[in-house]
Amino acid sequence: MLSARTTLPHSAGVSGSKGALTFGAPFFTPTSITFHETSFNGARTTWTDDLGFPEHEGLVHQVHAFAQYVEQGLLEAPLYTHQESLANIKTAVAIGQKIGTRFK
Repeated sequence: MLSARTTLPHSAGVSGSKGALTFGAPFFTPTSITFHETSFNGARTTWTDDLGFPEHEGLVHQVHAFAQYVEQGLLEAPLYTHQESLANIKTAVAIGQKIGTRFK
């Protein structure tokens, strides 16, 4: 249904063979991410953003920093070394592997 007078839950998740991730509502500006084990009523681990920025303001610091780096012509943020950036990518891949995501 397409309507300006009604709304559906703003939830989202992704699942794999080893678990699932759900994003706090609204999913397009989440304030939490939960990992769910695959077993029925399995353990959950939740990360919650406690900065208190509502909705689209949640990434205000990241957007501001990114704009500064682009303006300065930087290829990487000075906050992390190149090796730390690669380690962050490996962590993201490991999370995907933990829930059984297949990369092609």
